[in-house]
Amino acid sequence: MEEEQYDYKTITVERKYVPNYIDGYEGFGWKLKGISYHKNRFDSAKVTLKFERSIQIPNKLELSELQHKFEFKMKEISHMNKTRNFLAAAVAYVIGAIGTVLLLGSILAFVLSLGVASVALVVLGLIGWLISYPSYRNARKRKMAENSPLITRRFKEINRLKKNAVQLLPLV
Repeated sequence: MEEEQYDYKTITVERKYVPNYIDGYEGFGWKLKGISYHKNRFDSAKVTLKFERSIQIPNKLELSELQHKFEFKMKEISHMNKTRNFLAAAVAYVIGAIGTVLLLGSILAFVLSLGVASVALVVLGLIGWLISYPSYRNARKRKMAENSPLITRRFKEINRLKKNAVQLLPLV
């Protein structure tokens, strides 16, 4: 009797996507063999998943092709979520920086004895600081509303890929 051989796959993913990756890879014939949670403070949001799959699995080429499409869709979803936060933070930082520049200008105006200009710049600078966080929330909400249907579509495409993969797997 010949001993069964396996292919092995190790991936590192964001913690919030672990169930998606486990479910997805199992749909392509992989079996989860281990989960490693990162202990250091820089990668604490990352998890390493270890899988194995029989080397003699039928339709391996087609399954691998579907799996690559799955991986690409998951990366797209992750990228959309990251850009949502990045763009919103960029808006808030720019508004906050403009507020800071206006406050510095008010100090300069005060030193140059320009009282009215100094007060106006202080008010504008403080307004810049005060609206930076609401601007962040608003920009994030708009980007979420824009990306939400796209992310939903990607998850539907992933489900379709998994259904196609299940049809290629042998019945157990």
